[in-house]
Amino acid sequence: MSSTTRSPNRRPRERGQAIVVFAISLVLLIIVAALAFDTGMVMLERRDEQNAADSAALAGARYLPATSMARSKALAMAAMNGYDPVSDPSVTIRIGTSATRIEVAISRAMPSVFAGVVGQTSWDVGALAVAVKMDDDQPFAAFVALSPDDCPAVLISGTGVVSSNGDVQVNSACPDQALKISGQGSLELAHDGLGCYVVGGSQISGKANGTYCDPPQQGSPLTFPVSGMPLNASWPMPALQVGGTTKAIPSGCPGSSAPASDAAPAVCQFQSSYAGTAWRLYPGYYPGGIKLQGGVFYLEPGIYHLAGGGLQAAGNGVLVISVESGGTSLGGGVLLFNTTHTVAASGAIQLGGSSAEFHLHPLGGIHSCDPSEDLEPWERYLIFQDPAVTNEVVINAGDSDMDARGLIFAPTANVKVNGGSGTLSMDAIIAYTFQINGDGGNINVLYDACALPTFTGYGLII
Repeated sequence: MSSTTRSPNRRPRERGQAIVVFAISLVLLIIVAALAFDTGMVMLERRDEQNAADSAALAGARYLPATSMARSKALAMAAMNGYDPVSDPSVTIRIGTSATRIEVAISRAMPSVFAGVVGQTSWDVGALAVAVKMDDDQPFAAFVALSPDDCPAVLISGTGVVSSNGDVQVNSACPDQALKISGQGSLELAHDGLGCYVVGGSQISGKANGTYCDPPQQGSPLTFPVSGMPLNASWPMPALQVGGTTKAIPSGCPGSSAPASDAAPAVCQFQSSYAGTAWRLYPGYYPGGIKLQGGVFYLEPGIYHLAGGGLQAAGNGVLVISVESGGTSLGGGVLLFNTTHTVAASGAIQLGGSSAEFHLHPLGGIHSCDPSEDLEPWERYLIFQDPAVTNEVVINAGDSDMDARGLIFAPTANVKVNGGSGTLSMDAIIAYTFQINGDGGNINVLYDACALPTFTGYGLII
């Protein structure tokens, strides 16, 4: 009897529970469907924005270095693709330009269709496109740090002023210190239209003057087109003394009683005892490298093929000058090609230090803008370091004005530049990472098209 009286009471409760479960499931199903529908709409909008941004960046890149015209053409192309902030306030377009690069960011606050049931009334959708132009033009930036993750990839410190006539590009995605300017470090961009493009974050606790440097613009990773180096394995002419007390050519140097060879590489070393003498050095193959610790050195035009050992010109009172053939004043041009050797250990390149002074022009000279000269790209490098060499490149300025013109290229190494009370003139640095210490002086990065390699073509890079 008791069971027959309870059973009818239990069934209505079970039916009520099923209705509640069904209602909750239906609500969840509607929410999932709504979010799925809105997600599809967002993905479609994102694709349309990306297509519009790509077209706008390419349209603008054709008109560089006329940055105002490039911006105008990019905006017009975006409008043709349905993204016009004038007629549609929900659209935002940000355009960053330099002489060889344009970034177009398009975003729109898109109202949700069904997601409003869960409180999501709109979606912020955005796309970024970057195009570069290298139409017989110099590299796209005066400073390029290729490292994807170093923290920092670029460090600027000291009390001097770093002034750049070209963009700054930092590939590192380090979230807070891809670019670090500390203490009284000062980075100035020489004119409007230049930018600091950083993929990750930045920490600026010193001074950062110039357009877009504080804070930097959001950047995107860039690769650098590298032209092949020629094989230059000929043996150099013997070192020639041209002044001072007569001394023997040191061991390891061409023309000495025991010159370096491939089988027995040795450093060509002028020790501090050679102070007060003057020498003419010739381009060619130096297995074991070169070390200049005393004397004046006139570098004849050509490629100095440093197979292991690197080059150090850092002795007290050392003076190193690139000269025209047979000359003794600044001119001509050299290329310091730092590479590996099967026996000799790789070495660093160090210019300056201990009151050493240098005045160096690239192999193609610094006035080589005439297309009829038909220079190879590598002829406008001052330093070309083989990617297999990770030794640091160090450039130390001092009390006098110094020159390290042309492109300094060390794709897997750190480049360290230390200023002095004088002015150090350079053109561009492309390295894995770099550190710059103004140290009370001025470092002028000239970004001179006549002293830099040129490249042809333009296109999207992101």
